[in-house]
Amino acid sequence: MPISDNERKQLRSGDFLLDALRIELKPRGGDGTPFIGPGQISQSRDGKLTYTVYDTTSVKDFGPRVFPMDGTWLAENELYDFNVSDWMGRSWIAPIVVPPESLSTAGKRGVILRGDVREITCTEEAHIESGERIWIFIPGDYAVPFDRLAHVTNDVDGQRRLAWRPDLWRIDGPEYSLQVTQVDDGLEVQAYSPTALPEAFAQRIIEALWLVLARPVEWQLMERFRSSKTEFTVRCRPTPHPVPRIQPPLRFNAAEAGGHLGRMLLGYLQYIVPYDPKFIHPTSVNIRQILRASATVLETEALALGVAFESIVRRSFFNELGKPDDEFREWIVNACEHLETWSGPEYLKVRIQKSIRGFIGPTPKEAVNKLVQRGFLKPEHQTAWNRVRNPTAHGFTINEPFPELARLCDLTYQGILHLIFAIINYEGPYMDRSVEGWPHVEYPSNLT
Repeated sequence: MPISDNERKQLRSGDFLLDALRIELKPRGGDGTPFIGPGQISQSRDGKLTYTVYDTTSVKDFGPRVFPMDGTWLAENELYDFNVSDWMGRSWIAPIVVPPESLSTAGKRGVILRGDVREITCTEEAHIESGERIWIFIPGDYAVPFDRLAHVTNDVDGQRRLAWRPDLWRIDGPEYSLQVTQVDDGLEVQAYSPTALPEAFAQRIIEALWLVLARPVEWQLMERFRSSKTEFTVRCRPTPHPVPRIQPPLRFNAAEAGGHLGRMLLGYLQYIVPYDPKFIHPTSVNIRQILRASATVLETEALALGVAFESIVRRSFFNELGKPDDEFREWIVNACEHLETWSGPEYLKVRIQKSIRGFIGPTPKEAVNKLVQRGFLKPEHQTAWNRVRNPTAHGFTINEPFPELARLCDLTYQGILHLIFAIINYEGPYMDRSVEGWPHVEYPSNLT
């Protein structure tokens, strides 16, 4: 039996309660006795998921959970696999559960177990004629960009008419299509592919939304329709995040904003999807760190921007552009040879030569120099990055007036966008925050 509309409504409002005929907590590693009995999974108003199991046969007294305080990890046999059969015959599983609390009477049978569950999935057999679909619910207060092509067909007085939907954003790509809908309590995202969708695609969509929405969104509900089964996953409701100071790459109300941001989102998805599905892509980690820091204080934002800028340069441009040119390398070799005739202490000579030879290897600054020369970055991006990175990375105070520091942060983030645009081959408008009024300008402007 599929998840009902009423259950979906309860999950979104924090009123969900699932009665289970059988819940099993099975220790991993094969050691220990499983706990089995009826129970329930409930959801608090803030979206936290908890479970209760009534085991009438076991004799066990955990007492309150005591986690190691010395930084050690819980052993595999201290973790539990979690399986649920609800009263409607559906099966739910949780990937991992930590030791629960228990209530019991010493020496007597019967244990009441209580604990938290981070994520739980219901899997059912199904038959999808073709392709795969994913539906995601993202709780929160978010907007979608203007999409002039977002029309739906309505029947009005027996006639079919097209109506524009300001709450709808459609993105069509060669491999899959997406639809993002603004609803009262968040966003709903639907993805479809005529073939199989990539693994961890729901998470990759979230990462792409971090870039184009400039908000650290997280999903709470996800339903995936495969050829032979459907998977409905519930997570604890994500904690609301303050709104970042950083803005999206384009104003949402700009003409063609939906189309340009859609191309940006598809290009970014193509870039991050091949990465190991068990992990968030490192560039996405950079973006999320920036957004979270941008919602705190400007100095924290400056640190996150400086780190992210260099991280992306090292990851994507370091090997190709980070090495100095042949003439510079020849000078370094000559300098080391010249030191051979120096009459100073041998140990000091070796240290100096080793230090100088380090100039031959690739450096982020050399890569940035060449990115500026080729037009991927502007000189002001390089200057801004140096001015925010050097003091924050080395623990010094940023001696910049507040308005100037904000401008430097805006320029550094704009440089990061330029780097990402180059990686995903995006060409089109973006919001230039280095100019008063933040006009929309074209990227690329002058690539060599």
